[in-house]
Amino acid sequence: MEIISDVEGRKPTIVGDDYFNVFIEKSFYKLLRDPETSSDLVEFFEYYLKPYRSPFDFESLKEYIQFQKTIITIPIKITMNNRGT
Repeated sequence: MEIISDVEGRKPTIVGDDYFNVFIEKSFYKLLRDPETSSDLVEFFEYYLKPYRSPFDFESLKEYIQFQKTIITIPIKITMNNRGT
């Protein structure tokens, strides 16, 4: 930061986590409102957010079920009222 301060003549503005979270949330809801991108976004969360392993990779059905239970899933409640504006 000292180098930036010397070159710019002032201390740089630091963007906090709150700014990033707001940016992500607004971007997310903007994508959901667009019919061309909303289906891709939903598909990503449904299929690609968790690791895939074929049931045939496991020695038994019990082992496969145990693997499925270890995947953390977080339900996402989507409300469109006044979000991302």
